[in-house]
Amino acid sequence: MSDLAKAYAEIDYILKYIPEDMSEKVPESVKERIKKEKDTDYKVMLDYTIPLDEQDMLKTTRTMIALLFYNYWCESPEEKEELRQTFVENEKKKQAQVAQEKAKEEQEKVAEARQAAESRKIMEARKAEEARKIAEANKAAEARKIVEARKAAEARKIAEARQAAEASKAAEANKAAEANLGNNYVTVGVVENNQLITQEKGIWPKIKNFFRKLFKKS
Repeated sequence: MSDLAKAYAEIDYILKYIPEDMSEKVPESVKERIKKEKDTDYKVMLDYTIPLDEQDMLKTTRTMIALLFYNYWCESPEEKEELRQTFVENEKKKQAQVAQEKAKEEQEKVAEARQAAESRKIMEARKAEEARKIAEANKAAEARKIVEARKAAEARKIAEARQAAEASKAAEANKAAEANLGNNYVTVGVVENNQLITQEKGIWPKIKNFFRKLFKKS
Protein backbone atom coordinates (compact mmCIF):
# COMPACT_ATOMS: atom_id res chain seq x y z
CA MET A 1 0.00 0.00 0.00
CA SER A 2 0.98 3.65 -0.46
CA ASP A 3 2.17 5.99 2.28
CA LEU A 4 -1.13 7.88 1.96
CA ALA A 5 -3.14 4.79 2.96
CA LYS A 6 -0.76 4.22 5.89
CA ALA A 7 -1.12 7.89 6.89
CA TYR A 8 -4.90 7.48 6.85
CA ALA A 9 -4.48 4.55 9.27
CA GLU A 10 -2.39 6.72 11.63
CA ILE A 11 -4.89 9.63 11.39
CA ASP A 12 -7.76 7.25 12.18
CA TYR A 13 -5.83 6.11 15.27
CA ILE A 14 -5.18 9.73 16.34
CA LEU A 15 -8.83 10.77 15.92
CA LYS A 16 -9.81 8.05 18.37
CA TYR A 17 -7.66 9.50 21.17
CA ILE A 18 -7.87 13.29 20.70
CA PRO A 19 -10.28 15.22 22.97
CA GLU A 20 -13.90 14.71 22.06
CA ASP A 21 -14.56 18.38 21.34
CA MET A 22 -11.76 18.35 18.72
CA SER A 23 -12.98 15.08 17.20
CA GLU A 24 -16.53 16.51 16.87
CA LYS A 25 -15.24 19.42 14.77
CA VAL A 26 -14.12 16.99 12.06
CA PRO A 27 -17.07 16.16 9.74
CA GLU A 28 -18.29 12.58 9.74
CA SER A 29 -17.83 12.43 5.96
CA VAL A 30 -14.11 13.15 6.44
CA LYS A 31 -13.85 10.50 9.14
CA GLU A 32 -15.63 7.96 6.92
CA ARG A 33 -13.29 8.68 4.04
CA ILE A 34 -10.30 8.23 6.34
CA LYS A 35 -11.63 4.86 7.49
CA LYS A 36 -12.38 3.82 3.90
CA GLU A 37 -8.98 4.83 2.46
CA LYS A 38 -6.75 3.58 5.29
CA ASP A 39 -4.49 0.55 5.05
CA THR A 40 -6.16 -1.98 7.35
CA ASP A 41 -3.06 -4.22 7.28
CA TYR A 42 -0.72 -1.45 8.41
CA LYS A 43 0.34 -1.78 12.03
CA VAL A 44 0.18 1.68 13.62
CA MET A 45 3.07 2.22 16.05
CA LEU A 46 1.74 5.39 17.70
CA ASP A 47 1.17 5.66 21.46
CA TYR A 48 -1.61 7.92 22.78
CA THR A 49 0.23 8.28 26.08
CA ILE A 50 3.08 10.20 24.36
CA PRO A 51 2.67 13.82 23.17
CA LEU A 52 1.86 14.04 19.46
CA ASP A 53 4.94 16.07 18.56
CA GLU A 54 7.15 13.30 20.01
CA GLN A 55 5.53 10.50 18.02
CA ASP A 56 7.43 8.69 15.25
CA MET A 57 4.82 9.11 12.53
CA LEU A 58 4.90 9.32 8.77
CA LYS A 59 5.67 12.66 7.11
CA THR A 60 2.37 12.41 5.23
CA THR A 61 0.55 11.99 8.56
CA ARG A 62 2.08 15.25 9.88
CA THR A 63 0.91 17.08 6.74
CA MET A 64 -2.63 15.71 7.15
CA ILE A 65 -2.72 16.79 10.82
CA ALA A 66 -1.69 20.31 9.74
CA LEU A 67 -4.54 20.35 7.20
CA LEU A 68 -7.04 19.16 9.83
CA PHE A 69 -5.79 21.86 12.19
CA TYR A 70 -6.12 24.53 9.48
CA ASN A 71 -9.63 23.47 8.44
CA TYR A 72 -11.20 22.55 11.80
CA TRP A 73 -9.10 23.35 14.84
CA CYS A 74 -7.83 26.94 14.43
CA GLU A 75 -9.29 29.08 17.23
CA SER A 76 -9.23 32.42 15.36
CA PRO A 77 -8.93 33.84 11.85
CA GLU A 78 -5.52 35.24 12.79
CA GLU A 79 -4.27 31.81 13.78
CA LYS A 80 -5.64 30.35 10.56
CA GLU A 81 -3.95 33.08 8.49
CA GLU A 82 -0.66 32.51 10.30
CA LEU A 83 -0.93 28.79 9.57
CA ARG A 84 -1.76 29.54 5.93
CA GLN A 85 1.36 31.67 5.63
CA THR A 86 3.34 28.81 7.11
CA PHE A 87 1.87 26.51 4.47
CA VAL A 88 2.82 28.99 1.75
CA GLU A 89 6.38 29.36 3.04
CA ASN A 90 6.76 25.62 3.37
CA GLU A 91 5.49 25.15 -0.17
CA LYS A 92 7.94 27.74 -1.46
CA LYS A 93 10.77 26.01 0.35
CA LYS A 94 9.62 22.70 -1.04
CA GLN A 95 9.46 24.06 -4.58
CA ALA A 96 12.87 25.68 -4.16
CA GLN A 97 14.31 22.41 -2.91
CA VAL A 98 12.75 20.55 -5.83
CA ALA A 99 14.14 23.13 -8.25
CA GLN A 100 17.55 22.91 -6.59
CA GLU A 101 17.55 19.12 -6.80
CA LYS A 102 16.42 19.31 -10.43
CA ALA A 103 19.16 21.84 -11.22
CA LYS A 104 21.68 19.58 -9.50
CA GLU A 105 20.49 16.62 -11.57
CA GLU A 106 20.78 18.72 -14.74
CA GLN A 107 24.30 19.79 -13.77
CA GLU A 108 25.25 16.18 -13.11
CA LYS A 109 23.82 15.19 -16.50
CA VAL A 110 25.76 18.00 -18.20
CA ALA A 111 28.93 16.98 -16.34
CA GLU A 112 28.40 13.33 -17.35
CA ALA A 113 27.78 14.37 -20.96
CA ARG A 114 30.96 16.47 -20.95
CA GLN A 115 32.94 13.65 -19.39
CA ALA A 116 31.55 11.23 -21.97
CA ALA A 117 32.44 13.68 -24.75
CA GLU A 118 35.96 14.10 -23.36
CA SER A 119 36.30 10.32 -23.11
CA ARG A 120 35.17 9.97 -26.72
CA LYS A 121 37.68 12.64 -27.80
CA ILE A 122 40.47 10.87 -25.93
CA MET A 123 39.52 7.53 -27.47
CA GLU A 124 39.29 9.05 -30.95
CA ALA A 125 42.65 10.79 -30.46
CA ARG A 126 44.21 7.50 -29.33
CA LYS A 127 42.72 5.67 -32.31
CA ALA A 128 43.97 8.39 -34.66
CA GLU A 129 47.44 8.22 -33.10
CA GLU A 130 47.49 4.44 -33.41
CA ALA A 131 46.32 4.67 -37.03
CA ARG A 132 49.04 7.26 -37.75
CA LYS A 133 51.71 5.04 -36.18
CA ILE A 134 50.50 2.04 -38.18
CA ALA A 135 50.50 4.12 -41.37
CA GLU A 136 54.01 5.37 -40.62
CA ALA A 137 55.20 1.83 -39.85
CA ASN A 138 53.68 0.56 -43.11
CA LYS A 139 55.25 3.46 -45.00
CA ALA A 140 58.64 2.76 -43.40
CA ALA A 141 58.30 -0.94 -44.24
CA GLU A 142 57.47 -0.09 -47.86
CA ALA A 143 60.45 2.30 -47.98
CA ARG A 144 62.71 -0.43 -46.60
CA LYS A 145 61.41 -2.86 -49.20
CA ILE A 146 62.09 -0.33 -51.98
CA VAL A 147 65.61 0.33 -50.66
CA GLU A 148 66.29 -3.39 -50.32
CA ALA A 149 64.94 -4.02 -53.83
CA ARG A 150 67.14 -1.24 -55.22
CA LYS A 151 70.16 -2.62 -53.37
CA ALA A 152 69.40 -6.11 -54.66
CA ALA A 153 69.02 -4.75 -58.23
CA GLU A 154 72.27 -2.84 -57.94
CA ALA A 155 74.04 -5.90 -56.49
CA ARG A 156 72.63 -7.99 -59.33
CA LYS A 157 73.82 -5.48 -61.90
CA ILE A 158 77.27 -5.36 -60.29
CA ALA A 159 77.42 -9.17 -60.24
CA GLU A 160 76.30 -9.35 -63.84
CA ALA A 161 78.86 -6.69 -64.81
CA ARG A 162 81.57 -8.56 -62.96
CA GLN A 163 80.47 -11.81 -64.55
CA ALA A 164 80.45 -10.18 -67.99
CA ALA A 165 83.89 -8.65 -67.35
CA GLU A 166 85.22 -11.99 -66.19
CA ALA A 167 83.69 -13.71 -69.23
CA SER A 168 85.23 -11.07 -71.49
CA LYS A 169 88.60 -11.55 -69.83
CA ALA A 170 88.26 -15.31 -70.16
CA ALA A 171 87.35 -14.96 -73.84
CA GLU A 172 90.30 -12.70 -74.43
CA ALA A 173 92.54 -15.11 -72.53
CA ASN A 174 91.23 -17.99 -74.63
CA LYS A 175 91.87 -16.07 -77.84
CA ALA A 176 95.38 -15.26 -76.69
CA ALA A 177 95.99 -18.89 -75.76
CA GLU A 178 94.67 -20.05 -79.10
CA ALA A 179 96.93 -17.57 -80.86
CA ASN A 180 99.94 -18.84 -78.93
CA LEU A 181 99.03 -22.46 -79.58
CA GLY A 182 98.60 -21.72 -83.26
CA ASN A 183 102.24 -20.74 -83.47
CA ASN A 184 103.41 -24.11 -82.16
CA TYR A 185 100.83 -26.81 -82.90
CA VAL A 186 98.67 -28.17 -85.69
CA THR A 187 95.05 -27.18 -85.52
CA VAL A 188 92.26 -29.21 -86.97
CA GLY A 189 90.44 -27.51 -89.82
CA VAL A 190 87.30 -28.45 -91.66
CA VAL A 191 86.02 -31.64 -93.25
CA GLU A 192 85.68 -31.57 -97.03
CA ASN A 193 84.61 -34.64 -99.04
CA ASN A 194 84.86 -36.77 -95.91
CA GLN A 195 88.60 -35.89 -95.64
CA LEU A 196 90.03 -34.08 -92.63
CA ILE A 197 92.06 -31.14 -93.82
CA THR A 198 94.63 -29.88 -91.33
CA GLN A 199 95.98 -26.41 -91.15
CA GLU A 200 99.67 -26.35 -90.41
CA LYS A 201 100.93 -23.32 -88.65
CA GLY A 202 103.81 -22.17 -86.59
CA ILE A 203 106.89 -24.40 -86.32
CA TRP A 204 105.13 -27.57 -87.50
CA PRO A 205 105.95 -26.96 -91.20
CA LYS A 206 109.59 -26.43 -90.28
CA ILE A 207 109.62 -29.68 -88.29
CA LYS A 208 107.92 -31.48 -91.13
CA ASN A 209 110.50 -30.17 -93.62
CA PHE A 210 113.28 -31.15 -91.27
CA PHE A 211 112.05 -34.75 -91.14
CA ARG A 212 111.68 -34.80 -94.90
CA LYS A 213 115.30 -33.76 -95.37
CA LEU A 214 116.39 -36.27 -92.77
CA PHE A 215 114.59 -39.13 -94.46
CA LYS A 216 116.00 -38.10 -97.88
CA LYS A 217 119.54 -38.30 -96.55
CA SER A 218 118.93 -41.69 -95.04
